[in-house]
Amino acid sequence: MDGNLPHAGEEKGSSGDTVESCRRALAATVVSGELPPETESLVGKILKDYRLDPKGIHGPAHWLRVMDYGRMLGEKNGANLKVVALFGLIHDARRLSDHHDPHHGARAAAYARELATEGRLRVSSRDLDLLCSACEGHTAGRTHPDLTVRTCWDADRLDLHRFGWEIDPGQLNTPEAVEFVSRPETPVKNFLIL
Repeated sequence: MDGNLPHAGEEKGSSGDTVESCRRALAATVVSGELPPETESLVGKILKDYRLDPKGIHGPAHWLRVMDYGRMLGEKNGANLKVVALFGLIHDARRLSDHHDPHHGARAAAYARELATEGRLRVSSRDLDLLCSACEGHTAGRTHPDLTVRTCWDADRLDLHRFGWEIDPGQLNTPEAVEFVSRPETPVKNFLIL
């Protein structure tokens, strides 16, 4: 995991730091090592549109950890790293509450399509469909035929420790995530799932 990204209970100091952290996390997913020019603008737009406290439990620090977990899993299992990174950035960006908000995934999917229509999110139609499927189902989804979608969901679930919950391997969709939480040295092991 990237030591530069905030971990549970640790937030970046300013929105500029958060934009820079998002930019670095996305950069790691680009094979050439260079970001597409729209990435910084995309991150800025998502942060501007975010309605909750940016230091809240579903805010940018969580997005960065999901991106980091997703990159770790995707490098091992071959998931589409661009979609996984974009999922981390967008999946909770349209929440209206840090508590019960059952439709936030559908709103995130609609938001991704809106960003694509505006030209801010430049992905293929297949990648956009995968991103939207991952966003729509990330809260209640149990399984999915696509490895990238399953990797997105697991990346989000690996960050449940921020609530003080132990990750239940039975709720994970990829062998890589199950292996990660099963290692004795994994810090997410020492929590209670409700």
